[in-house]
Amino acid sequence: MADFKPNIYPIIYWGLLFGLIAGFILFVLNILSQFITILWFPVFLGGVIWGGYRNYQKQRHDFSQAAGQPLKPKPVLEEFKDAAHDIVDASREMLAEERQREAGVAESPPVSSPVEQKTEPHVEENKPYQPPAPPSVS
Repeated sequence: MADFKPNIYPIIYWGLLFGLIAGFILFVLNILSQFITILWFPVFLGGVIWGGYRNYQKQRHDFSQAAGQPLKPKPVLEEFKDAAHDIVDASREMLAEERQREAGVAESPPVSSPVEQKTEPHVEENKPYQPPAPPSVS
C-alpha cells in the first residue's frame, strides 16, 4: 500500500491569493497614512472654522437679545472681520487681566502654610512654659 499524499496546491494558491489581498490592503493603508494629513487637514480646519463661526453667531445673537439691540444682517466676510476683531480684543483683555493678577500676586507677601507655623511651639519670652490642662471629665 502506498503512502497518502494530499494535494496541497489548492492551499498554496489560496495562501498566495489571501497574501496578495492582504499585501494590497496594507499597501493602500500605507499610502493613506502617508497622505492622511494632506487629505483630511483642510476638512478638519474648515470644520473648526465653521463651528467657531456658528458659536460666535449664537453668542452674538444671545448678547444682542439680552441687550435689546436688533442684529443687522451683514455679508459673511464682514462677519468674519468683526469676529476676528472681537476675538483679538477679548484676548487682549484676558492677557491684561492675567498680567494684573500676576503683578498682584508678586507684590503680596508670601504666606506660610499652617503646617509650617505649627512645627515649633510658640513661647513668649517673659512667661514660663505651662503644659496644657488635662481635659475635664464630667
